Amino acid sequence: VGVYVVTFEVPADAVPGLNRPLAIAVARVGCLVNGCCYGQETTSWLGLNLPDFYGYWATRYPTQWASIIANLLIFFTLVIMEHKGNVIGRHRFDGFLFSLFVVLHFGQRFVFEFWRADTHTWVGMFTWPQLYAMIGIAIALWVIIRRIVIRRIIIKS
Repeated sequence: VGVYVVTFEVPADAVPGLNRPLAIAVARVGCLVNGCCYGQETTSWLGLNLPDFYGYWATRYPTQWASIIANLLIFFTLVIMEHKGNVIGRHRFDGFLFSLFVVLHFGQRFVFEFWRADTHTWVGMFTWPQLYAMIGIAIALWVIIRRIVIRRIIIKS
């Protein structure tokens, strides 16, 4: 990330949005090695033979692998969005990449929570992390929409 930031003169406000998905992907490698954040047992074709936190091996949803891949995809999406903003000479607004990261990360977290076995449901089939994800997505979308609307009003004036 550092080489990219220096080479392409990435604005300082874009850096937090760019480095977080990579940090989370690396952290999920630790989860994979440690056996935490494990998926539910399954007979689905998606299942892999993985351990849980207690060392019990079973065919499970690969939540750690899915999170690693999703966060790498989020990283590359943000890099493309940032580079595209540099090429056309403008960004949507300061903090856009971070807000987009919040929407994408919490979106994947909301989905992957359905696969996890180490969380407890809160209301119906939803867990606490899914509640936090819904709140995060709502706030980030509100920020994005509000900033775009304000920018359009300023441009029209």
